[in-house]
Formats: sequence, structure tokens, C-alpha cells
Amino acid sequence: MGNALALLVPMPEPWTAVDVGAGTGVSTIALARACAGSSVVAVEPEKPLREALASRLAQDGSVGPRVTIAASLVDVAITQPVGCLFARNVLHLLSAFDREALLREILKLDIRGPIVLSVDERKYKGAEGGERLIDARVIGESRYERWFAWESVNHGQIDCTNTFRVFVGDRLAREVSFRATRYESALASSLDILAAHGFVHSQNLGVDFVSVRR
Repeated sequence: MGNALALLVPMPEPWTAVDVGAGTGVSTIALARACAGSSVVAVEPEKPLREALASRLAQDGSVGPRVTIAASLVDVAITQPVGCLFARNVLHLLSAFDREALLREILKLDIRGPIVLSVDERKYKGAEGGERLIDARVIGESRYERWFAWESVNHGQIDCTNTFRVFVGDRLAREVSFRATRYESALASSLDILAAHGFVHSQNLGVDFVSVRR
């Protein structure tokens, strides 16, 4: 993610960073720290994940006050130019119809900087079945873990389960699981839609991200 954050260029006017599919806040907090002084909008449709994100931000006073959490882009008014938009681990969870609807909302924004996309395909290269630890963070007295399992069901479709666990000390304080279908063609089709609106595929950022910009 560091390569993607290196794309951020300070703008001479107030601007906003947008994190679509914020989850429990890994990329939201990284964006807020990289964009010191700017506001951040974290969009996460799942209520339990929004609650976990809010809890996480409450323990980080350096970035929490600058972050607005919303269930969708239509639920928040973004009046400033957007200096960077992250869509991390989200496009591949949407059907073609829902993905196009999300991209239409994104394209309504006044985006002056890069759009950074990820599909997370590396997770499918291991064996099917069984959980794997994807991310673990300690903030204050809490430890946040994300576990992942997957299986192939049809050509181009993968059923996956994300499990989020919050520990306080050694005690499991909360556990939430989400099962979803992932669509492996999400990145290519998204790039095509963005290209039709003047966003050019500018570079690959390691194995996790690509960026486009006008």
C-alpha cells in the first residue's frame, strides 16, 4: 500500500481522500496519516464493519476526527475536490450491475488525483478451504484480525468467507463473518469503464494495486 500512498501529491486547496470499501479501516487510517490535514471519507456498506472502524478510529485521536464514515457514496456530501480515491478489496465483491453502479457514483466526484484499484487475486493461489490470517493489527488494548477462506464454484466466480475478530487481551470480544461471491474479471471491466470517462491506466503498483488518472 505504500507504493499507492506515494502517488499522493498535496493540492493547493482543501481536498478529500475517499476510501471505498473501508472495512475495518486498514486503508482508511493509512490514507488519513498520509494526507495530514485533509479530510477522509470511509465508505463501508456493512454495519458491523463500520462499527469496528468507528471503534478503531476512536482509539487513534491523530486521525479519527478527520474521518467521516458512510454506508455509501450517496449518503455523504463530498464538496471538496478528491485528491485520491482508493477502492481496495471491493470491486471483485460486486456483480457487474452493482460494480457499474458504484463506478457511476465515483465518476460524479471531482477527482483531481489518482484512483487506486485492487482485486486481491493473490489470495486465491493457495489451497482451497481452511482459514488463513490475512491481516492483524494492534491498536490500544485491542487486536484486530481478518481471516480468509475460499472455494471455486463456477468459471470466473469464487465463494469466499471473511471473518473479522477483535481480541481484548486474550479474550475474543467480537467475531463477524461475511460470505460473498467474488468476480475475477472485476479489474479489467472496471478499467474499461473508467477509460471511457478519460481515466488512463497509469501504472501498476506492485502486485496489489493499479492506478488510473485523468
